[in-house]
Amino acid sequence: MPTKLESEADLVAQAQAGDENAFVKIYSRHSRHIYRTAFNITQDPREAEDVLQYTFLKVFRHLEQFWSESRLSTWLTRIATNEAFARLRRRHVQKLVSLNRPIMTGGGTPMARNFEGCRDDAGEIYGWIEWQAIFFSVLN
Repeated sequence: MPTKLESEADLVAQAQAGDENAFVKIYSRHSRHIYRTAFNITQDPREAEDVLQYTFLKVFRHLEQFWSESRLSTWLTRIATNEAFARLRRRHVQKLVSLNRPIMTGGGTPMARNFEGCRDDAGEIYGWIEWQAIFFSVLN
């Protein structure tokens, strides 16, 4: 009777030879783990599902590059982890807003951002905070 690792190696070899059923079995064995890994990183079920699909699409396209000396689960996890972190980076970048871009109002009318009266001198701000701390310590 073959061990789990031997049967996994056999499945990989069969999938590399073009056997779609072997690839489906690989997906069935590893999809839950890959989804959980992606969800733990992204904290978003839709993102985790996208990571799962991307991971197996990439595996399908590049299965011939897999080294049979390695564990398939390690390779799959690395692909999923890389994709999940890439999605987090893209999500973070999308949240950044240019300060030169106008604000869209509820009516769809653009409104210029107003920074009049804003201080941009860090030393001045720190001095003000320090002065307040001294002032309030004297009052107490």
